[in-house]
Amino acid sequence: MEHIIVSNIMSHATDHNILYTLQHGFRSKHSCETQLVEFVHDIVSNMAAGLQTDVCILNFAKAFD
Repeated sequence: MEHIIVSNIMSHATDHNILYTLQHGFRSKHSCETQLVEFVHDIVSNMAAGLQTDVCILNFAKAFD
């Protein structure tokens, strides 16, 4: 039952472009790896252009235990 509900919600969100374009979690054809590739690409592009890149990393791994 949960799979049916999630599938319908995700289909609706995708069809109506509700999700943020940079959202990678819980999306088809998106993963931690695709997020990392985009992140590295952005950093390399900024370095080549001589731009500064600021990164703030948060860890919520134990926040919801």
